[in-house]
Amino acid sequence: MRIGFTGTRRGMTERQRNTLSRLLADLNWFSFHHGGCEGADTQADAIAQTVHGKNRICIRPGDEEQYLYWLKRDRPNVFSPKPYLERNKRIAEGADILIAAPKSMKEEVRSGTWATVRYARKVGKPIVILDP
Repeated sequence: MRIGFTGTRRGMTERQRNTLSRLLADLNWFSFHHGGCEGADTQADAIAQTVHGKNRICIRPGDEEQYLYWLKRDRPNVFSPKPYLERNKRIAEGADILIAAPKSMKEEVRSGTWATVRYARKVGKPIVILDP
């Protein structure tokens, strides 16, 4: 199973981190795709590494380096940077399931996390939204 992940640069709540940890331990997955940004992506990456190590983690970076943490680390699976909306679509399209960690359960129009969720819905992907 390929898991796509999207979340806020503000980071996940403790509840979201704990839920993600349980999900990743319970699901049978072989790759975990995220955007490589500070915040929720950083936290999700660390959680995924504790489950399966960094070789199963794929980073799909956006094209604004100031938000990316992976540039400073040795990572085996890094895709070419793309504009954020395109990158988010690639994460959703390539996933068998999308896990989202928004800052609130209320959908926001100008939110990359919610835009990714809406796109995943549009292309028929199963979605798990982690309640903050």
